[in-house]
Amino acid sequence: MQLHRDTDYGIYAINAYSAGELIITPPFGVDCDALPGEKASSDALDRRRTLRQSAIITLHEMVGDWPPQTFSELQAQHLAQLIPLKPELVLLGTGPSCQIPATALTAPLIEAGIGVEFMDTGAACRTYNLLTFDGR
Repeated sequence: MQLHRDTDYGIYAINAYSAGELIITPPFGVDCDALPGEKASSDALDRRRTLRQSAIITLHEMVGDWPPQTFSELQAQHLAQLIPLKPELVLLGTGPSCQIPATALTAPLIEAGIGVEFMDTGAACRTYNLLTFDGR
């Protein structure tokens, strides 16, 4: 059996995660130096970027420096900011452990017909990559 790397360079990919940071690769055509809330690699050929604050990441868009920096800061209005992006599903990484919010917090998404899943950040990153590489 041969294995081949299937890389889609037109989407945001999460390469790694650890406490307090995500390492992402932006799509080609995105000005890597313009990404908000990130620390650029010193290697000009390395497109990976390190995010050290909350962000919204979709297949083709990233909103850096998303206001809630901790789960306790998360409010319904923050989740309502996701509605214009028209996702089918929102995966929300809640840090090192899974935290489930009060139902009122997710109301804007549910009322808009958007599914929402809360999970620890590692699980959210892995699920994001599986879904994006499947084209969803």
